[in-house]
Amino acid sequence: YRLNEAGGTVGGPVVIPKLFNGKDKLFFFASFSRLSHSDPVIYQGRVPTDLERKGNFSQTMVADNSGKPVPVQIFDPFSAVPYQGSATVFVRQAFPGSVVTNPDKFGLKLLQAYPMPNNPPTDAYFNNNYMFRGTAPTLRRSLSSRLDFHPGPKNSIYLTGGFSSGSINQPNKWGADNPFGNYTY
Repeated sequence: YRLNEAGGTVGGPVVIPKLFNGKDKLFFFASFSRLSHSDPVIYQGRVPTDLERKGNFSQTMVADNSGKPVPVQIFDPFSAVPYQGSATVFVRQAFPGSVVTNPDKFGLKLLQAYPMPNNPPTDAYFNNNYMFRGTAPTLRRSLSSRLDFHPGPKNSIYLTGGFSSGSINQPNKWGADNPFGNYTY
C-alpha cells in the first residue's frame, strides 16, 4: 500500500495593478490537494480448464446430494423427447463421457475469452484454479477557495466554494487484452 499526498495553499489581498487595490478590503484564499494511492487487488476464482474449452467435461466434477464430488453429466439440448407421452415433461440424452460432440462455435469462442488456469486448484471441482494479482490506482483532487470582502469596519461578506474529483481504476482481472472486466469508478 503506497499513499502519495501533496498540496498547497495561497492567499492574500486582491490587487490588480493600476485598477484595484484590495489591501484592506478584498482577500482571497485557495488550497489544492492531490491524493493518490494504489490498493492491492487479489482475485481467485475458477476458469474453464483446457478440456472444458474444447467441450470435454469428462474431468469436471460437481457435488452430489451428500456433497461428494461426482462426474458431471452433460445433456444434449437438441435430443429432447416427450417423457412417456407427456406434453409437458421431456427427457434429453446425455453426451457419452460428458464430451460435447457438436459444440457451438460461438460458445467455444466465448470460453476462449477466459484466461488459462494459472493456479493449482484447491479442490476436486477445480475451484480457485486462477489467480490475479494487481493494483487499483486511486486519484483524488480537491480545490477549495474563499473570497472575503470588508466594505466597512463593521461588515464582512465572504464567498466560498470548491470542487473535488477522483477515480478508482480497477485492473482487468481476466488480463490486459481481455474485452471483459474493465472497470473505472
